[in-house]
Amino acid sequence: MLVIGLDGTMLNRIKDADAPNLDALMAGGMTSASSLYANPMARPPRPGWSTIATGVWPDKHNVVNNNFTAPNFAAYRTG
Repeated sequence: MLVIGLDGTMLNRIKDADAPNLDALMAGGMTSASSLYANPMARPPRPGWSTIATGVWPDKHNVVNNNFTAPNFAAYRTG
């Protein structure tokens, strides 16, 4: 699995751009225009990436802001 995340980039802008490699990757895979929204449990952006990486919400991985003061990644290993 390859996950490419482009913070703050709108999908329609990528589709309109001259980006043949991204076009090929999107054509052969899955593309999502939606954002990962974790409020009220956490404020983006770091908690969102932690949620994607672990597959659990901020109340479990314990990343609720950009400080990473006590992450619980070991309990939710993905690889």
